[in-house]
Amino acid sequence: DGYGSIYRSYFAFISRPLKDFEGNNVSALFGFVSTLLMLLRDWKPDYLVVAMDEHGPTFRHELYPQYKANRDSAPEDLHAQVPRILEVLDALGIPHIGKEGMEADDIIATLCANATAQGIQSIMVTGDKDLLQLVDDTTFALRPPRKGENAYRLFGRAEVEDEFGIAAEQIVDYLSILGDSSDNVPGIKGLGEKGAVKLLQEYGSLDGVYGNLDKMTPAVRRKLEDGRDLGYLSRTLVTLKDDLFHVETFDDPQYTVATVSYDKAVPLLEKANARSLVTQL
Repeated sequence: DGYGSIYRSYFAFISRPLKDFEGNNVSALFGFVSTLLMLLRDWKPDYLVVAMDEHGPTFRHELYPQYKANRDSAPEDLHAQVPRILEVLDALGIPHIGKEGMEADDIIATLCANATAQGIQSIMVTGDKDLLQLVDDTTFALRPPRKGENAYRLFGRAEVEDEFGIAAEQIVDYLSILGDSSDNVPGIKGLGEKGAVKLLQEYGSLDGVYGNLDKMTPAVRRKLEDGRDLGYLSRTLVTLKDDLFHVETFDDPQYTVATVSYDKAVPLLEKANARSLVTQL
C-alpha cells in the first residue's frame, strides 16, 4: 500500500525530519525504502508490487461527494518526495500500479484475486482496516507495529477474529454499520464498535440485521431504520473492486523479485543522504 507506507514514514520522523544535502525533507523516502528492504530481507517474497492512488476523484466520490472530504491536504514536503520514491522504484525495477478513478485498495484487491487464481499466496502490507475484507486462506495482511511495538503483525483469519470479534468476511458489513472516520464513510449513526460486533455476531451480515429488526430493542431498531440508506451506501463505498485488470502471469520479470536491480538505486539514495540504505543495498 504505497501511500500508506509513505504517509506513515513521513510522520514517523515529524519531530526530527531527515534531510538531504540540499535541506529537502527525505523522511518519507527513507522510511518507505527502509520498509521495502525489510520486506525483501525478512519476508523474501517471490513477487512484489506497490499499489498507488492516482490523483483526482474516484467512483466513490461520485457516489458520495463527502467521501474523504474530512482529510487535510498532505504537507507539500511530503508530496515533493513522491516523484523521488517512484524514481527509486523504477531504478530498482519494482512496479508501481495506479488506475484513474480507482484507489490503491482496489488495485490490491485485484492483484490478490489474480494471485489466488494462479495459486499464489498474497501478503498485503497495509494498516487499512478495509483491506482485511480480503483476508482468506491464501491472502494475509501484514499490519504495521502499534505504538510501543517494533514488529509488523501478520493477520490471517484467526487474527482478524481475535482483534475485531468478527470474521474477515464480515469486515465490509462491520464498517458499513460502524462507518470509517478516516475515509468519512458515514455508517449508521449511534452504533459503535461494540454494537456493530454484537449485531454481526448475532445476525451475520447487514442483510441479516435488517431482516431481524423485530427482534431489536426499540432504540436500536430506530437507529437502524433511520440509518438504513447510509448503511447500504457505506457498504458500497467500503466494498473493494477486484476485477480492474487481468494479470496473465506473475512470473513476468516486472513482478519477480529476482529481477530487482539494487545497484541502480544507489546513486539516488546517495543523493538523498540515505547512507544506511546505501549500505543495505
